[in-house]
Amino acid sequence: MRISRTNKILGISLSREPILNILNRLMFTTKVIDDDKIRVNVPSFRKDIEREIDLIEEVARLHGYEKILKTIPSSKVSVSASTRNQVFEKEIRNILISLGLTEVINYSFIDEKYFNLMNIPQDDPLRKTIKLRNPLSQNWSVMRTTLLPGIINTAVFNINRGIYDVGIFEVGKIFIPHKNLTTEGTENTENQNKLAVKSGVLPVERMMVGGAITEKSEKKIWSKGERDFYYLKGIVESLSNKLNIFGMEFSHVSLPFIHPQKGASVKINKEDIGYLGELSPAAAEGFDLKEKLYVFELSFDKIITKAVTEKKYTHLPKYPSIYRDIAIVLDNNIKSDDVYRIIRDTDNSILKEINLFDYYEGKQIPAGKKSLAYSLVYRSDDRTLTEEDINPIHEKIIANLKNKLGAVLR
Repeated sequence: MRISRTNKILGISLSREPILNILNRLMFTTKVIDDDKIRVNVPSFRKDIEREIDLIEEVARLHGYEKILKTIPSSKVSVSASTRNQVFEKEIRNILISLGLTEVINYSFIDEKYFNLMNIPQDDPLRKTIKLRNPLSQNWSVMRTTLLPGIINTAVFNINRGIYDVGIFEVGKIFIPHKNLTTEGTENTENQNKLAVKSGVLPVERMMVGGAITEKSEKKIWSKGERDFYYLKGIVESLSNKLNIFGMEFSHVSLPFIHPQKGASVKINKEDIGYLGELSPAAAEGFDLKEKLYVFELSFDKIITKAVTEKKYTHLPKYPSIYRDIAIVLDNNIKSDDVYRIIRDTDNSILKEINLFDYYEGKQIPAGKKSLAYSLVYRSDDRTLTEEDINPIHEKIIANLKNKLGAVLR
């Protein structure tokens, strides 16, 4: 029996003599081996004493449980710091929730039939999936290469049950076959998967951010309760602004499951990070969707590399802003982004904001044309602007739009 062990277990500080006295009173014979150890011979009638801990219990019983102080066990708890990815994942979730969306979590497994429903061609990279050897059902037979099937399914599920005000998002992984991992043919796939696990050639996992909104929202007395492509674009822009991402641009995108006239690729500093737009009529029909659905999908990894964590303080404007509106008529095939670039590049010293606030096609303008109206905000950081400061720049903007795009003032 060890004296140090006895004191550690009981949380007391007994010397050797009191312990020997207790053991002798219980008719145990003892022999001191050294300063810490005692050899104890147990009487034959005490068959309950088998281990050292049994002897320690006897010491505690005769010493008196009431003499053992009550103490709360203490331990050191270390909390590891969150990684950059974890910080931004939480931040993106909070931003999208603040913008009125609800988070959903879908399975990473999907059915290959969804590629047909989304009108995706057979040779499209999205169809290069990783097949499961023993799927629970055919509905979960391959690993997803896009978040959209699960997001669209969730939206359809709610719409079919009378919930037309759908605004959802998901932050999750997609799985891309490694370049050395062949997925053609069932037998070959199984052999390649086994080889991949042994050699460490595993699928590439990419974090994505996706979402969807329906056209109809909760009816309000002061609004029509409808959302559109520009509403979704505003959500993506708000996400960018709150992450301090600058240089986000939108251009035309051609995807089989996105409406040809209501879709856009999303770029940051000319790097493609995703897309957004209305679900194409063919894809909507495939999912038996009667309502218009607007979707987006962005690369999480590319977003966080562009995000700026450091926030800089800037003074509120000391001098007043001057607002000028400009409405132009131009060809249908000219993108709003082209107009924006020309206005921005004309002069950016006092031109602070460019906002598109109206889009019109109809009887009042010629066929094949459209009308775009912009609000321009002029402001100086060191003085109050006058008409003489603004007029030359404003007229130059109009001249550039006429010369470069053939625009006509409305």
